[in-house]
Amino acid sequence: MRENKFGFYYSIIIAVIICFALLIPYKLIWPILIAVVFAIYGISKKQLTFSFNIISLIFIALYITYAIYSIFTRHPDWASKSAEYKLSFIIFPLLFSFKSSYHQFKNIVLSGFIFGLLTLLIFCYVQAFSCFSISGDPACMYANNFVYEHHPTYASAFFSFGIAVLWYLYAVKFIFFKNILIPILGTIAFSSAILFCTSLSGFLFILLLAGSTIIYFLFKKLKKIYAFAILAIFPFLLWMVVNYVPQIEGEYNNAKFYADQYVENPTEFVKSRSESMSGSEVRLVMWTAAYNVMIKYPFGVGTGNVDDVLAVELRNLKQSHMIPYEYNPHNQFLQTAIETGILGLLFLVFIVLYGIYLGIKKRNFLLIIVVASLGFNMLFESMLQRQSGIVFYTFMICFLIATDYFTTKKINSAGELSPPEHKVSLESF
Repeated sequence: MRENKFGFYYSIIIAVIICFALLIPYKLIWPILIAVVFAIYGISKKQLTFSFNIISLIFIALYITYAIYSIFTRHPDWASKSAEYKLSFIIFPLLFSFKSSYHQFKNIVLSGFIFGLLTLLIFCYVQAFSCFSISGDPACMYANNFVYEHHPTYASAFFSFGIAVLWYLYAVKFIFFKNILIPILGTIAFSSAILFCTSLSGFLFILLLAGSTIIYFLFKKLKKIYAFAILAIFPFLLWMVVNYVPQIEGEYNNAKFYADQYVENPTEFVKSRSESMSGSEVRLVMWTAAYNVMIKYPFGVGTGNVDDVLAVELRNLKQSHMIPYEYNPHNQFLQTAIETGILGLLFLVFIVLYGIYLGIKKRNFLLIIVVASLGFNMLFESMLQRQSGIVFYTFMICFLIATDYFTTKKINSAGELSPPEHKVSLESF
């Protein structure tokens, strides 16, 4: 009974942290401190057991790397702010190294995530409709005007993962999620939010996620000939979406147009850009500048010095007009490589590759999805530069590794856990 009571309250506290991370990512100090105090109490009462893992170690090593490179910074204020934001690389790996055996720990925390995500969605719509009622501008419903507190790509990643969590909670029949209408309605709501975010990378990821899931079930449930016949329809559906969903059509055509020009002559493309550029043009210029800097400084330039070296490179590329905007590289791999060199880049790549390997090995599809989301979106945004991205991904990756999300335990009439455990696989959906 004592274990159940402690486990329940500890689960609620951890659920509050991830809920707050979605709504007020810069105000997490108090819930985290409360969780740490509870964890210390749980350790003293032997309610939590210690079990470390490789990815937690790599997250801590990545933080130490950033800290060491802060010694070489020319901007102590920026470096200290970066060190503060990236404290999650230490806090969550250590926090989730102490595991709770409470049988509903995983489900309560994930429910907290869904509650926070639904609240975030409501805030987004309220903000968008409020803007529209005042200005009458349809742009209020899209991108930064729609998203509350987050960059559109970050928000798209949250909603994509939320869809997977909804179906997981339905599969394990957890309290409010037993009715299939809940994940269906939630999927529709979260998918609509992804469209309103108008993040091309966010849209592409949810498309890849949906496509991979459908392909898995087709080949699992049908004969191969029928599966291939249905798959033949997919290119047509994709063509329909790209050409007839206005915001997606615009984003796709814009990106394709400039990508074709860039491939034809990268140097001329970058040097010929004018002051008025689209998002796709900005990314191509910043990727080029960041790549050049990475090649020049393979061992990094120091935490907080990225803007300085990018400014020099932008002048070399005849894009001095971009310097005042202080754009980041729009690619986390390049961002980390420039700041911390090859070592930091290797740590980051290891987290992605080993995380996916671990997810496949343990059949932990939630872990696969969240790590794949991080790896994919890092190609287009510096996902670990903002507090919201750092907290979400570090929390979820460490949390999912520390908890066996495919194991549930039944409670007998006496209120005790009863074996055997049963595995929840994708076929449960």
